[in-house]
Amino acid sequence: MRKLLAIAAISTVSFAPMVSADAISKKDVAKQVTMERVYGPKYGQYYGKYGLNWGHNGCSIPSGAGIPSPQLQAALAAVKVWGGFFKKSCDRHDFGYRNHKVSGYSRSTVDSKLHANMVYQCKQKDWPGPDAVAEKPCLAAAQTIYRAVQIGGWTHW
Repeated sequence: MRKLLAIAAISTVSFAPMVSADAISKKDVAKQVTMERVYGPKYGQYYGKYGLNWGHNGCSIPSGAGIPSPQLQAALAAVKVWGGFFKKSCDRHDFGYRNHKVSGYSRSTVDSKLHANMVYQCKQKDWPGPDAVAEKPCLAAAQTIYRAVQIGGWTHW
């Protein structure tokens, strides 16, 4: 009897369908990449696959989108100084905007993830000198960019 159970178990395992990484749905990929922390592997792993829109333009601030002039100028200055540093976070944010209909995430969720990723980058950076002093401008830039995107991002949603 034990032999029969063992053979049955082996044959079940042997013929069970294997689910490959390619079997993941387009929606699951869009959700995973949109919500993945910056520096995570999924963006690179899935890049260019599943018929999703992988276009990106790094960090940019939507002009003419109702952002008050002082905030717009502050955001443009923050992007000029910090845009290169935050590029990976901004590229993921662009992905979230371009694929929101597939992922089902709201604009505020995608914007919040941008902010969380930028803050994470600020906190992970090995700053010269005392970290608390050095990361403060980074966190301020993250907040400034996030607020501008919250106000004006609707033009690209």
